[in-house]
Amino acid sequence: MFRKYVLPVLAVAGFVFALWTALQGARPIPPSKPVAEPPKPPYENKISGSGIVEASTRNIAVGTPVSGVVVKLFVSVGQQVKAADTLFVLDDRRERAALALRETLLAEARAKLERLLQLPRKEELPAARARVKEAEANLEDLRMQLRNAERVTVGSAISVEE
Repeated sequence: MFRKYVLPVLAVAGFVFALWTALQGARPIPPSKPVAEPPKPPYENKISGSGIVEASTRNIAVGTPVSGVVVKLFVSVGQQVKAADTLFVLDDRRERAALALRETLLAEARAKLERLLQLPRKEELPAARARVKEAEANLEDLRMQLRNAERVTVGSAISVEE
């Protein structure tokens, strides 16, 4: 009885369910209403197109040897600039703080050296002199980096010396 009556009924019911599911999935989804109206242009007539804007002569890459945040901008869009004009100033607080730290470390190393020279212990003097030389070299290196950062004019990322 199961094979004769129940199995064909279940097969027909499964076929009807599959047909109903396929028809439900094929219905188009109604478009939803926008949350806000799209903006309308303030112009009555307009021209639009796609493409890129190119410089009248050639494209010039602007960059600096030091990365940082621009704190002051000296030019505006469309303004004509000449070579060696300063375009912007980068934030140099990090370099100034590092310079102050190195100056403090140098003063500390010199004070320790003076203290050791007052009470000389022969085994500590060479290490103290080496630390002072290292601090002086680090300070000079940071001063050079700061000078390099200050000398860069961003016309086309060429320093004043070049």
